[in-house]
Amino acid sequence: MKKCVLIFALAFLGTNAFAQDIDAIGKLYNDKKYADAKTAIDKFLADTKNANNADAWYFKGRIYNSLAAEATTPKAQAFEYRLKAFEAYQNNQKYDAKDLRLKVDMWVPYLEIYAGLYDLGAAQFNDKDYESSLNSFAKALEVENFILAKKYEYSQIKLHALTMNIHSIIIMPLNCTIVFIHPIKGRQMKRS
Repeated sequence: MKKCVLIFALAFLGTNAFAQDIDAIGKLYNDKKYADAKTAIDKFLADTKNANNADAWYFKGRIYNSLAAEATTPKAQAFEYRLKAFEAYQNNQKYDAKDLRLKVDMWVPYLEIYAGLYDLGAAQFNDKDYESSLNSFAKALEVENFILAKKYEYSQIKLHALTMNIHSIIIMPLNCTIVFIHPIKGRQMKRS
């Protein structure tokens, strides 16, 4: 009998400590302390017993996507953060059979990653960093294909499949004008 009570007490304390960690990470995120939240979520997920925790993966996606959106984040780092956020949301769905958090968010986090990568590609293109721009656009296309394959729909916008002909980008003459129209915002980016 004492063993059962002891096992129950240890299980309760372990579950309670786990909930406190996630709550603390959520509070750091809500307080916009993204660097501290990143450190906490990385430490939390480094523990193998937490690797299958859907909420932890959700918060990792939110934190990394928020870090990528900060104006002070270098473009190369923002690119990596967006990719890690995309992977984290996919892991969230993998470990949460009901897909609750992303359903409540109406899958907008995926759209944020897509738009963020697209904007990043445009900024890199304008900076004449064409290789990085191509990588960002290619990853935006990957996220878009994921969204379209899952048949996620957004009430305010309609995604249309992007096509990317890498060969025409690489061999394009330098004296022509290229116009990109942002698929969400309708902005134009030009290169002459």
